[in-house]
Amino acid sequence: ERAEVIKGVLVDLWPESGKAVERLIRRLENPDIPEDVWRGIEEAEDGRFVDMETALTEKPPWVA
Repeated sequence: ERAEVIKGVLVDLWPESGKAVERLIRRLENPDIPEDVWRGIEEAEDGRFVDMETALTEKPPWVA
């Protein structure tokens, strides 16, 4: 309940930061989940992912 109240207040104060507030609350509620997992979840939510076949057959753009 506290997290929902905090989330509501922060979103009311800064409406444009709703996604960031929700992600922060989620992380605070689940401190046992590693940072790498959160990063992957958030990248998938933002649509930044490739299918497994592409990942296995093509070089990443940052590899020369």
